[in-house]
Amino acid sequence: MSCRAGCGDRPPLASKPQLSSPIHHSPVTRRRENKTRYPKTRYPKDWPSRPNLSTFQERMIKMKNTKNNTPRLLLAALFILAAGNLHIHAESTKVQLDTSAGKIVLELNDEKAPKTVANFVQYVKSGHYAGTVFHRVIKGFMIQGGGMDADLKEKSTPPPVVNEGGNGLSNKKYTIAMARTPNPDSATSQFFINSNDNLFLDRPRSQDGFGYAVFGVVVEGKEIVDKIESVKTGAKADPRGIPMRDVPVEPIVIEKATILE
Repeated sequence: MSCRAGCGDRPPLASKPQLSSPIHHSPVTRRRENKTRYPKTRYPKDWPSRPNLSTFQERMIKMKNTKNNTPRLLLAALFILAAGNLHIHAESTKVQLDTSAGKIVLELNDEKAPKTVANFVQYVKSGHYAGTVFHRVIKGFMIQGGGMDADLKEKSTPPPVVNEGGNGLSNKKYTIAMARTPNPDSATSQFFINSNDNLFLDRPRSQDGFGYAVFGVVVEGKEIVDKIESVKTGAKADPRGIPMRDVPVEPIVIEKATILE
């Protein structure tokens, strides 16, 4: 028996039944012949387990019996493609400063100031800020702290961090930036929170051409920043006898700094 290509995909149909008189038919016999139907080919439920099935046949049965998940897969693919077009960022690092004036929560910009944020987080994790004060407060400008205790004694620090003042962030009100000496890359632990829009501190407008690196913003406790900014200040000498100006008369202490999960 000859076989066309593909006949092995499924069992052949049963052969047509032969009548007793294939040439001469009576009307009754013809009607009965017309009612004759070819038996339908039925696949046993256990067909995939039969040893004489080819791998291709088994695969076809599995595809036939498996629920069609194409719409669901297409929907998932569309969702992934749509998510890829969104501007998604990992959640930013948040740090809480518990001060004697109240709590301040900072949201750090890990994306635009990675080195500065890593430097700041290093001091937070080491407990460096506990017991330091806001030692320089100027109303309408900023509040500065993170480097001295209540006696204005400077705490030791690791090497400074590189200046990221060109990261595109601006010294706007309630942003936090690194304090430094005239050396652009001298920032260590001291920071300041802008209590005004101090755009002249940005790199494009700064006198030294480097600017002051902004690395975060106050998201909770802005009223605490306003409160600290308004405290009474005066002159006070550090342990070396060098007078310092704009020092709060009543110390504003950072009791602890913690990273929020």
